[in-house]
Parts: sequence; structure tokens; C-alpha cells
Amino acid sequence: GTRRCSAYGREAARRIARGLATAGAVVVSGLARGVDGAAHEAAGPARTIGVLGNGLDVVFPREHRALQAAIGREGLLVSEQPPGTPPVGFHFPRRNGIIAGLSRACVVVEAPARSGALSTAARTRELGRDVFAVPGPVDAPTSAGANALIRDGAVLVTGAREVLAALGLPPPPPGAEEDLPPDGLEGQGLALWRALDRAPRHVDAIAADVGLDPHHSLASLLSLEVQGHARQLPGFRFARA
Repeated sequence: GTRRCSAYGREAARRIARGLATAGAVVVSGLARGVDGAAHEAAGPARTIGVLGNGLDVVFPREHRALQAAIGREGLLVSEQPPGTPPVGFHFPRRNGIIAGLSRACVVVEAPARSGALSTAARTRELGRDVFAVPGPVDAPTSAGANALIRDGAVLVTGAREVLAALGLPPPPPGAEEDLPPDGLEGQGLALWRALDRAPRHVDAIAADVGLDPHHSLASLLSLEVQGHARQLPGFRFARA
């Protein structure tokens, strides 16, 4: 999926990857920012393969230093580039082909109309394997590519359970696809995020659930909205992003 993913795409990637990994599948992705990183992190370093467009000794992006090291220790890092090779644009289409070759299926979580994820999906189809895509808002540029894949025949999925069923694999254990808390949330913000649901709830009900004053809860919920973890609806109602 896209490097510039939305909060929706990041959470969908985390939920699907975690469900697949807990069911025994291995998640293969490109260790890039955005959807890739979210999927690797949620699957856990022992249940994931990172395919690089640079040498194995080169960290890219830099913020994935710890993640790349963990996958190298507990999972698997793959690259066709020799040590010391920097990330160069024309390496990544070949990297995407390796991802397709290693995988039994391809899941595109969020991708704009021009995205490397679409080349991975195309190569997967050429290999005669399944392509799945997560639908997104019709007016969201970050979902234009994924929505087009569905229009052109990719299987629409919203969770790991559907992917596993299509591949004839056992479902994930109960609770495996529950939303994971966003990175960096703690304390009051985390408590309020856990009290949110996909369906909108009034701030008073959310505050009562966590034992906080509605006024302070409202300020924290607005902060969650700014961070992309919550959405506000009319009437002081909030839902998970």
C-alpha cells in the first residue's frame, strides 16, 4: 500500500496483518513507510518478511531502523541488491515483483491511482494468484487505486478472515482483528480511544465510560481528531477514525 496512508489505511493494515499472523500466515511487504510499516509491526517480527529495494545493510527509511533490525533477528529480510546499495527508484518495481513471487496472494489496503502496490498486484495476477483489495471512500485519492482494483475484479475484503477463507485457511482466533491502539497513545488519550467505537457516541457517554470529566474529555477527543485517530460528528459525537 501507499507510503502516505490515512489513519483509516494504517488501521486496516494493522488489523488485517495481525489477523493473518495470528492465524499462522506470514506477511510479506516492502518495509516502506505507511501501509508496509504498519503491516510489519502488527504482524510481529517473527511472522513477517521484509523485501528491500536496497542492500540488507542499508536502513530505509531511517525511522524503521529498529523494525528492520527486529525482522532481521526474528523474521527474514530479502534483497537482490548487494550490500551498501542505496535505495534507488528503479529498484522498487523489481522489489515489488519479488514480493509477488514470494506470496500466495496480494492484499492492497490503500493505494492511489499511481502506486507501486498496483504493480505488485499486477505481477501477482500474472502469476495466477489471488488479488484482494480493501475498499476506501470514493472521494479519497489514497484509495483510488484499491477501488479500481475491485472494479477490475480484485476480491473485496475488509479483514483477515475473508482473505484466509478465500485461500482455504483456518480463521484467526477470536479478537485477533480488533483494532490495535495507535502508536504513541498513552494515559487519558489511550483510555478515550479505547472507549470510542466505529459508531458515533456522545462525549458524555465516552467520558462516563472512562470516569473523566466531559469538559476535559472533549479537549482530549479533539486532540485525537487532530492526530487522525478520531472523527467528530455534529452534536459532540465522536467515533474512531
